[in-house]
Amino acid sequence: MDVSIRSRRMLALVICATAILFGFQNCGKSMQSASTGTSGAANFGGITAPPPSPTRLNAEVLSSTEVAISWVDPSSGTDAAADFYVERATVTGGTVGSYSVVGSLMAGTLMFDDTTVTANTTYNYFVISANAQGASNPTAVVTITTTP
Repeated sequence: MDVSIRSRRMLALVICATAILFGFQNCGKSMQSASTGTSGAANFGGITAPPPSPTRLNAEVLSSTEVAISWVDPSSGTDAAADFYVERATVTGGTVGSYSVVGSLMAGTLMFDDTTVTANTTYNYFVISANAQGASNPTAVVTITTTP
């Protein structure tokens, strides 16, 4: 899955822009760190490291047009997650399509209902956590097929 670097760069840009709005400095180092996966030197409000990856990703079909995604946030203190990003790709005939963000959620939110799914379709999901220092690696991927 070649989503790590691209996703990290995109998330770092969003996080950095948000940090600048709130008066934080040294975003260049944070963006570079997030895109390479290394810890940066900038300190945003006590956050000194990117968050760890969320764990225990779970997907449950609620209906033919709704999937519930949940996870556990192992971060705290100086590596606390500020945001979570749920990414999804369609799987057709065993081929995984492009991933795109279907949910962007604030810290403390550990579940997302995807109501943009189509009946009788297979999807892959993963979640990334992020803070002012960068983004985590993606969770393990879960695969689920909606009901007809």
